[in-house]
Amino acid sequence: MNSIKRGLCYIRRKKGKSALLLFIFLAVATMVLGILSILKATSSVKSEILRNTNTKVTLLVQDSTDLFGQEDVSAVLDTENIASVNRSTRYIAVPGNFIPVMGADMSQMQVVIIGYDDLEKDSPFEENICRLVQGTFPTRENEIVVNQLLAEGNQITVGDELTFRTDTGEEYTAFVAGLYLTGNERRQTESVTTENRIENQVYASSDLISGWNGGQYEKLVAYVENPEILTQTAENLRNQFGNRAEISTLSTMYQRMQYSLIQVERITHLILALTVVTGVLVVGMLLCMWMRSRKIEIVVFISLGLSKAEIYFQMVVETLLLYSLGLLAAAGLYGVFLSRLEKWINTAGGTGLRMTYSFGLVGIVWGIGALIMISLVAFAAVPLFRKNLKTILSEMEG
Repeated sequence: MNSIKRGLCYIRRKKGKSALLLFIFLAVATMVLGILSILKATSSVKSEILRNTNTKVTLLVQDSTDLFGQEDVSAVLDTENIASVNRSTRYIAVPGNFIPVMGADMSQMQVVIIGYDDLEKDSPFEENICRLVQGTFPTRENEIVVNQLLAEGNQITVGDELTFRTDTGEEYTAFVAGLYLTGNERRQTESVTTENRIENQVYASSDLISGWNGGQYEKLVAYVENPEILTQTAENLRNQFGNRAEISTLSTMYQRMQYSLIQVERITHLILALTVVTGVLVVGMLLCMWMRSRKIEIVVFISLGLSKAEIYFQMVVETLLLYSLGLLAAAGLYGVFLSRLEKWINTAGGTGLRMTYSFGLVGIVWGIGALIMISLVAFAAVPLFRKNLKTILSEMEG
């Protein structure tokens, strides 16, 4: 307790030195808290970015008579690291209340209905082969997208109801949600059959076609959660499906972003390291300089019967008290300006950093900083403590 009182008295007496050290602690702690919060927020953003890189494993059936079923879809979804599956299927149907654009086989009245769980992924729309010119993509199971030339030939508009007949004679209805074009409709040769003409390609939800063909799929596109273990995930799927499926992977976007993400993390860690090292060096040098000016005080305390351990404890108390005040002030400033800092960082748009104020983070910084301060005080004081009183007094006289 006496050591604490002596430490407080020293801080009050040496206001200039104490204020300088307090300011250094405040500046370093503010920077460290900010950088650590950015690192924490960057990690969460990195995870979100990795999930959105569209890294995927594609499974394509080898035998058209052995299509994927719902049990295969469930098996893919149950595979580790698989986040979602985009099912792809197709069905040849006979139009009921409209006429297809006729091809080389004039007697055939068929259209091909192509289904995806998400038409904006893994389809000709994602590859810009097809472009939506009117309406929207299907948002309900019974909605479809048809070619604009087919619509014009049959006076079909968005919202109209079309009917289709399956090979079993059952009739189904669907509503037109949108119209599309490819730009190649006029370039087709006369030898193209009716069902293969671009105008007769109808796009729909996989759920719509699943009710017609019993839930069978030609292709499954599995999106992974962690692109870093894409190869292992693909190998697990190969072991499950064997020769039934041709399996390929795509991680182009992740490969492009991986280097940038690593560079950002390294730069942020480097800034943190430079901040900490600079702070430690500055505080260490100040403590060493000030310790030389405390020779008389140390001699007096030892002469009064105080042990070197008590004197050292007093110096630790002084330093930790100023460090704690600086850290608390930094935490308060950071908490006040947190929202402004987050807004400034996110001004460029894109995936925003979600910076949070954590008392746990402040506690970790205090704990690590306290260990560093105790070591710095020892580094500055031990050389003096190792000398006897006569040597210190002779140095002072000299």
